[in-house]
Amino acid sequence: MSDQDSRLVLSFGKHASAVDFSATPGTLVHLLPEKWGFHSPSRVNLARSPAHPQNRLFPGLAGPIDMSKAHELEVILRGLSGNTGAAIDPETTNDTARLLDVVMGTDSIDPAGAVTTATGGTPASRILGVTEQAGFPVGIVVMFQAPAGTFHVRQVRARAGASGAGNLTLDRVWTGAVATSNVIRFARWRDDPAVHEHIHGFFRAEWTNDRRDYRGGMSRATFDFTVGQYARLMTSWMFTDVADAAELAPTFTEQTTGSGLVNVNNSFFIGDAAFYATDLKIELGGSMGARGASSGPQGVQGYRVTKGAGAPKTRYSVKLQRGVSAGEIADSTGTPSMNSLQAWDKALGDSYATFDIAAQVGTVAGACGYFPAQAASCVKCEVVIVDGYKHLDVEFECNSPSDVLLSPFEAHLG
Repeated sequence: MSDQDSRLVLSFGKHASAVDFSATPGTLVHLLPEKWGFHSPSRVNLARSPAHPQNRLFPGLAGPIDMSKAHELEVILRGLSGNTGAAIDPETTNDTARLLDVVMGTDSIDPAGAVTTATGGTPASRILGVTEQAGFPVGIVVMFQAPAGTFHVRQVRARAGASGAGNLTLDRVWTGAVATSNVIRFARWRDDPAVHEHIHGFFRAEWTNDRRDYRGGMSRATFDFTVGQYARLMTSWMFTDVADAAELAPTFTEQTTGSGLVNVNNSFFIGDAAFYATDLKIELGGSMGARGASSGPQGVQGYRVTKGAGAPKTRYSVKLQRGVSAGEIADSTGTPSMNSLQAWDKALGDSYATFDIAAQVGTVAGACGYFPAQAASCVKCEVVIVDGYKHLDVEFECNSPSDVLLSPFEAHLG
């Protein structure tokens, strides 16, 4: 029987440490890829053309496996299965958690402790009261009801104390009286610019008649939030080594995971205001470089991720509707305005303004994501026409915030 590519069983795991590029991880989870490119790499042909009195032609020599090919992988972003606000482990409740650990460079910061109840708050002052503050470290994202049945997603920026009942200061205002209900907490991934040695990823691709292991993999990532579609995590992997292995009878166990994030009725925030937005993508910053080493299996010994020294910053690209109504960007009034995004209000030599931005995708527990950047600067703002209406084609670059407990970019799933 001919092999069917659709019968792929693709497993993923994390290597044990940032200097492990070869050992098979103890835990492998099965992925449900939307698109993939895990096929056979080629050997490098070491061509020969020696001087010979009769011009005899010699075959090339077999070189190492060509590791220059990128292997594409696209998966749906999902929330955390069974998220009620209590302690939760994303590695057992989300199928992309380990992928995010690798591309972001740090393991997730997981909600811990018992579920906590919202007790009230002051929406205009960004204050949310809770029965116990210990489970809300600065940076965690929360979902609460205000009023009952209307859910809001915000990031904790400060708290009154380390424990006990008290007030949390959130990143944005909201409208509506806070309902007494459980506060849902999100798992948090930080893109820490100080971390350039990431734990690497391991893939196992199995079909009916063959199996291949990809070791010591690294990738950057794009978060694609096309309106009306599932949110997607798009990656392109480079590996340290790849090897065929004895065929097995592939078995498949679907990973426990939340529902897919769907880009409908979502929000793009600049400061406190939400704007009509479309075509939102977030390209994770940094640049990958292979660590060349004669001791490596194919002349490669893992990858470093450069996040400074001229490497690309994480970048949001989005189209914002232009106009004078709520949710639209005006020329010179409002915060922000087109003029402030284009830095017309700055003198030569002034630093660009930074904006506290965030994208919320999904509106219910188990199928929601929040993607904030506290100190983003606008590096592009051009007028374009979309469906006959004027929009602003805007790009933001993520900079280091003044609060060291936060990161230039973060991804939160709840």
